Amino acid sequence: VNFWINPADETPKLVEMQPPPTPPRKYRPEDWIPKSVTERHKPQMPAAFKHLEQVDWGDVDTMIIDMPPGTGDAQLSLVQTIDLDGAVMVTTPQQVATGDVRRGIKMFERVNTRVLGIVENMSGFVCPNCDEVHDIFGRGGGEGLAKEMEVPFLGRVPLDSAVVQAGDAGAPTMVSAPKSVTAIALADVMAAVERQLAVAG
Repeated sequence: VNFWINPADETPKLVEMQPPPTPPRKYRPEDWIPKSVTERHKPQMPAAFKHLEQVDWGDVDTMIIDMPPGTGDAQLSLVQTIDLDGAVMVTTPQQVATGDVRRGIKMFERVNTRVLGIVENMSGFVCPNCDEVHDIFGRGGGEGLAKEMEVPFLGRVPLDSAVVQAGDAGAPTMVSAPKSVTAIALADVMAAVERQLAVAG
């Protein structure tokens, strides 16, 4: 398998990936990604990031930037643009999602950005008719990944159709239903992130 790369001091070329020294029991794509994949020159800063430098934000407690999944230009541009206190990784429980987050954690480690922890989203669906919990996307993938990568596990957030309805109505769950299971889970995650930021600070 080959990857195109474009370091700052070289023209594009093909780099053949080498297997890890001790292959894992199950081969995963993230175990075969060379370090050079995350080594690239700083691109022109996207327009959205200019707001970070050109807006007077005043005295804010915490600024959260919601990023798309992956290890591409957006993430690398962000860490090259501002000094982050840390990154919160969000995953659903299934292996295809935890694999993406695993690669993301490794990328942040390579650019010296602290990973504050992992949140397991869509972790269980409570049936509104029978109150039975259904693990549609599996369970425990986020917590297991946190143990594997030796980062804090920040909590689970259930799959809740009421969150969609509340968002569409312009009344987020934390405001419209603060005592709901999902709102309490989100509050617990927020508290865990604040604790990690306090340690980091």
